[in-house]
Amino acid sequence: SKSIFAQDTSSLVTTSRSTFLRQSFRDAMKYMGQLVVALLAFSAVVLMVAPAGVDAATCDALQLSPCAGAIVGNAAPTAVCCSRMKAQRPCMCQYARDPNLKQYVNSPNGKKVLAACKVPVPSC
Repeated sequence: SKSIFAQDTSSLVTTSRSTFLRQSFRDAMKYMGQLVVALLAFSAVVLMVAPAGVDAATCDALQLSPCAGAIVGNAAPTAVCCSRMKAQRPCMCQYARDPNLKQYVNSPNGKKVLAACKVPVPSC
């Protein structure tokens, strides 16, 4: 009778442990699912807000190379120069802060080109 009782107790403990582990696993998976949903929601919000700022990928100072003659020399800005200047307008403050580019944005000729192209001089 003792061995049957011990066997039943052992079986009960094993069953209880197994049930506990299954439930713990289910709870962990439920938590992980909620975490994944929360992370996806957070990512979606970040992606929706990001376009409101300047997209770093669109800022390319090389796009302004048609303006080099007007900024460095005294040539009049071309239509292509003005088109590119307008397209790069959201990036002007970034360029004005860049140690390699600020001399062109803030130079008298740079400001003349901006004015000729009807692009406001950035106030950063």
